[in-house]
Amino acid sequence: MNNTKENTSLDTVIWDFNGTLLDDLELTIQTINQVLAENGVPPVDSHRHKSTFRFPVIDYYRDIGLRTSDEAFSTVSERYHELYMSRVSECSLYDGIPEVLAALEQRGTRQFVLSALNQTMLTACIASLKLSDRFEAVYGLSDIMGRSKVVRGSELIRDFDIDPRRVLYIGDTNHDVEVASELGFTAIAVSWGHQHARNFDSRVVAVADHPAEILSCLS
Repeated sequence: MNNTKENTSLDTVIWDFNGTLLDDLELTIQTINQVLAENGVPPVDSHRHKSTFRFPVIDYYRDIGLRTSDEAFSTVSERYHELYMSRVSECSLYDGIPEVLAALEQRGTRQFVLSALNQTMLTACIASLKLSDRFEAVYGLSDIMGRSKVVRGSELIRDFDIDPRRVLYIGDTNHDVEVASELGFTAIAVSWGHQHARNFDSRVVAVADHPAEILSCLS
């Protein structure tokens, strides 16, 4: 981990889901490539995906060659999620994540999930992974358009009386760093997800290369 910053006041962890907890990188690339093929657009490889992926997802779609008018974006999003959800049960947590979740629970750390995945889909994924008891709550978006998580994050803070100054927010994209900055969280990024580590925003206080390194931010 680089750029580490110890903060003993952090007692709440809010996790991103896809690419942070869930190892869905390969499935995501395979799914987007099927959508690209159906629209006559050349495929992306892992390097291009991790160099290009960002939120709002419409910008990512535009960069890789998909049409992004309102109607086209809606159609593509629906198709992507149809394909993704048909296979997401094949995905598992990243190696080391179960141990970190258990260690944080043993410490008494509050844990939540804040995801850009649709709420219904997120709840189903969490349940299928038998993680429902690990988190006080999981918050996804109301649609499948992959927009900002700031509003849902604000609702999470309000609903569970969370002090933003005591939150460690963990994600794999610059949008996660932006959300953390907007909501007053401390942000760390993970290098194993959907974005190259070299592209992270300077506001991130640390980049973890292995899940076990996350624990040091709360020690």
